[in-house]
Amino acid sequence: MKPVTQKPKILYVITEDWYFCSHRLNLARAAQAQGFTVHLATNVHHHEDKIRSLGFNLHPLFQLKRSSLSPWREIKAIFELWRIYRKIKPDIVHHVALKPVLYGTLIARILRIKIIINALGGLGSLLISETPKMRRLQKVIFFLLKHLLNNKTQRLIVQNQADYTLWQSKAKLPATYLVLIPGSGVDIDHFKPRQHKPNPLPLIICATRMLWDKGIGELASAARILKQKQLKFQLLLCGSIDDQNPSAIDKSELIKWQKEELLEWIGHVEDIAPIYQTADIAVLPSYREGLPKTLLEAAACSLPIITTDVPGCRDIVHHQVNGLLVPAQNPHALSNALELLIKNQALRQLYGKAGRIRVEKEFADSLIINYTLALYN
Repeated sequence: MKPVTQKPKILYVITEDWYFCSHRLNLARAAQAQGFTVHLATNVHHHEDKIRSLGFNLHPLFQLKRSSLSPWREIKAIFELWRIYRKIKPDIVHHVALKPVLYGTLIARILRIKIIINALGGLGSLLISETPKMRRLQKVIFFLLKHLLNNKTQRLIVQNQADYTLWQSKAKLPATYLVLIPGSGVDIDHFKPRQHKPNPLPLIICATRMLWDKGIGELASAARILKQKQLKFQLLLCGSIDDQNPSAIDKSELIKWQKEELLEWIGHVEDIAPIYQTADIAVLPSYREGLPKTLLEAAACSLPIITTDVPGCRDIVHHQVNGLLVPAQNPHALSNALELLIKNQALRQLYGKAGRIRVEKEFADSLIINYTLALYN
């Protein structure tokens, strides 16, 4: 009797199950279709049934928290991951975000796992904050990553050119260890244009977590400026409050803006496609990004985009081609860009069509998934 060949095992380590489902689910399904047994280690909130129904092996995390700075909890998180790695014995590990990359890479190297794939997005407040504490933390993290990631069995995926340059300069990583893959892709069959009459009041959508460093405060200020000019529009915020993020906006602030009639906040939306398909403009005034999936989804639905001229956002929008770029943290520039598109339906349509074409050519999830599967193979 011939011995049964065991399927290669891949372990994804991602802090939140919702992020796995929104950004890495299709990649995991593609890996499974290629013959991998898929394991996922994550904090489980609301997506356990969905993950298990797809045949993935779920390993709930209890100690690894994005917001934690407790040394004791971090030690427990490392040992929690250690037990999972020892139990699974994966052929490939794919870490997403800072803590999984730091802790997971250390464990994987000790256990001599064959292939280590690390993915880091925009790094959020770590790179945005100018406080002395965060500056010191940034130096420590880059020092650790410089030594952890400098190995021929590993690849570090970054999502934009600015981050590629950053990791070469800060962590001194050779170009052969770095891979630029632009985001996590977008399903262009699900996110697609739908014919509809222009709304009597142009509908502006901002779909993101409710964080100050996503530029939500500046967006509210821009809306106030437009209201003072007597412009007519609707501004809809779609997204949850991320309590584990230091930049989280308090619910009372969102309610206050609603009472001012600047905007409407509807919280988390499981499927944003139908909303994008009835909207007129998408906006994201973020301070820094990896490559924001929400803008890819908006562009796939042929929406013109207004966003900031910062890493990640500028990699999706070509100024005056498929949208407008404005300086970060500048409500007046943001309001001027919004006013231009609110008043000009023809320009909205022109930018929207260009955005859809660009997504099809550069950001479709089939392309992005194939880039990543090539690393596994």
